[in-house]
Amino acid sequence: MEKIRNSIFKTRLDCYFSLFANCVTVKGETRGVIYDLQRENIHFIPIDLIKLLLDYKRKKVRVLIEDYVNQTKIIEKYFSYLCDDELLFFTKEPNNFPKISEKVNLIPNEIDFLSLEIDDFQECKIALLKNIDSLGVKELLIVQTKSLDNNFTLLEQILKICDKSRVQNIIFILPDIQFEESIVYRIKEKYKRLSKIIFFNSNEKINADVFVKTKKKLYNVLCRRIEKIEDFVVNIKAYTEAKCFNLYFNRRVYIDNEGNIKHSYDDEFSYGNIKNGNIKKIINSEQFQKIWKITKDKIKVCDNCEFRYVCPDNRIPNYIKKKETYVHKNPCSYDTKTNVWK
Repeated sequence: MEKIRNSIFKTRLDCYFSLFANCVTVKGETRGVIYDLQRENIHFIPIDLIKLLLDYKRKKVRVLIEDYVNQTKIIEKYFSYLCDDELLFFTKEPNNFPKISEKVNLIPNEIDFLSLEIDDFQECKIALLKNIDSLGVKELLIVQTKSLDNNFTLLEQILKICDKSRVQNIIFILPDIQFEESIVYRIKEKYKRLSKIIFFNSNEKINADVFVKTKKKLYNVLCRRIEKIEDFVVNIKAYTEAKCFNLYFNRRVYIDNEGNIKHSYDDEFSYGNIKNGNIKKIINSEQFQKIWKITKDKIKVCDNCEFRYVCPDNRIPNYIKKKETYVHKNPCSYDTKTNVWK
């Protein structure tokens, strides 16, 4: 014990250590992480440190030091880092600090996110919007795939239909057009649910409060891949959902111009049509909801990624029957072996 005379463990030999409840460890292929779900941060640590934290979490510090008597300095370095960043604390009563619940509290909504293409604004789509509360939609994405003569007239018509609904956010994605900025701000002032208007195929890049102009094509806007660590969603709700469901596809529906009900813009399969089918029956079917339950733990490569519980990756997983596992056709931008972004 001579080596700890001036260390962080000096007065804590008879204590236990514990990560704060909002801090969870996840093993990757070559490194580990700690998600700070309250501060929405990710901390990188060696996999061996995760093993140590798990193996000794119910043992006194004294036991840890005795078992690693020749590695005290390196362990002290790591524990100092964890304490300084308020990820870990010492206590004599570890049972007073239970871990975070990973139970998902489902609310009685059919879906949370609805995307609707409206180049052809048929009666069936108007009827869907008028009854949108029956689905419990929180966020509505309205998509125009081509330029129309009455962009803002149609936009206001949709906002008026949804004005008394329980939809929290409405986002429009439109081909770029010339317009007076005052028009957008006037509409935003009148309809508070309008969150943002995104104009694609633009010749300029603008990121204003209410509208965005991007040079990206529609596919790249709607099928944006995870490209950097800032794209991850690090919070308690996302983490607990990702343990049981697919963080992107869960409770999400895409309806194209023909009324086909799909999972996303690039989904090649239609599960039914709003013109001749009951949308509730379709989205509540086992076939449609199957993808909702494909977690990252069930997808090859993703199952070894340290970011798997905070990743809203929107690539559609494919089932390989021979291997009894799911895979993605296209590789991820992140390499789990090298920890490098491509």
